[in-house]
Amino acid sequence: MNSRITLILAGCLLAIPTLAQSNAPAPQPKVIHEAPPSQLEDVVPPAPEKPDPAKVAAIRHLLDVTNESKLADNLSGRISMQVRQAVSQKLTGDRLEKFMVDFDSEFRASATPEQVINAVIPYYSNTFSLDEIQEIVKFYESPVGQKMVQTMGQVSQESQQAGFNLEKRAALSALQGMTAEYPEIESLVTPAQKPAESQAPAPGQAPAAKPSLGTPNPPTQKPGTPHQ
Repeated sequence: MNSRITLILAGCLLAIPTLAQSNAPAPQPKVIHEAPPSQLEDVVPPAPEKPDPAKVAAIRHLLDVTNESKLADNLSGRISMQVRQAVSQKLTGDRLEKFMVDFDSEFRASATPEQVINAVIPYYSNTFSLDEIQEIVKFYESPVGQKMVQTMGQVSQESQQAGFNLEKRAALSALQGMTAEYPEIESLVTPAQKPAESQAPAPGQAPAAKPSLGTPNPPTQKPGTPHQ
């Protein structure tokens, strides 16, 4: 199918010069347009005005109370992991390890935690007043606020997994209900499985359950494990 589409597109492209020559309009004066900015260029939103020192101090305290002051470490660790995954396709073993040490050294020197915090502060200031920041700090300094800081990450992860499992079962149910009209998708919903003779169940043993899209991912946390 892809080959046919490619040939059709190629034929259309080859026919364009011929059509252009036969239906070419009279020459028009050239109009020079400025080239649009490259999509590869970074789109940097305008930074808010620099807040006053009292507000800066309050925002820094808020970032400390909510552990957001570790944002730079979290971001740099995530970026380093992505770089490692990409570079591991070209480098392996000791050469990969040396590359990552050199990269992390230069990378972290170019974006220190203090620079990241300084870049974040104006956006907090643009959103919240000094009084609002102080009220938010009071909440996060309370026992309930500290519990939220310590547990919200795990709660969010478990909530997303529960929602994903629910939507996965709903998608499976929808697909199964459409197999009568679209029999081509039946193998996607209930893939055929032909076990090898060595894997055949012994006499009296129940056959293994057929895998399907409806089996939700097992929970990543063992029952009874306290939240981090």
